[in-house]
Amino acid sequence: GFFVLAPDYYRAISADTWSSSLSNLFGNASGAGNQLFATGSQITLDTLGNLTFVLEEHRHGEVVFNVTLFNGGAPQCNGSFGTSFTQQFTLKVRPVNDRPEFRVQNSLVVLNEDERLTSAGYAFNVTQGGWMEEYQYLQFSYVQLTGSVGAFQLLSLKCEDIEPSLCTARTATLDIVPFPNRFGEASFAIRLSDDGDNSFG
Repeated sequence: GFFVLAPDYYRAISADTWSSSLSNLFGNASGAGNQLFATGSQITLDTLGNLTFVLEEHRHGEVVFNVTLFNGGAPQCNGSFGTSFTQQFTLKVRPVNDRPEFRVQNSLVVLNEDERLTSAGYAFNVTQGGWMEEYQYLQFSYVQLTGSVGAFQLLSLKCEDIEPSLCTARTATLDIVPFPNRFGEASFAIRLSDDGDNSFG
């Protein structure tokens, strides 16, 4: 999560001592599955009009708040203190597409000449990234960095699922088939991409 400070969101126009009441009207402000704000944090509006809050990591959504201002003047005839009309504001946190992630069993893969290698679970902990991104499609790709070009008939890394693009199994199989009578050493950079919207990052 991170801390946000919005200066002068609402500024007092009276010299009286005052305080504010900030309450959620509706939206994803609470609830373990959908909460927008960090657990244990508070949303405050101080006497300088600074709005502060802490967002839960990877969360986004929209929340509407009620804001009421109280002054420190003498009680009114009904015993209550001066209270402003309630105003509303909307806080909208736009989604940012998080990077997908994965790990590999080891960085050195060894096979014999004319041998096919199939390594199930070579990639593991495969995830789409952040909250509400579990339905994004994933695709592995690679770039050869060193070694003889065109030494392999097949080199692929695919998730172990009926629908490999979703990678619900969270693991992927490495499949390598070299051309006959070819041997040597090559290095590759592996990349995992998703099809998420990158409009906001």
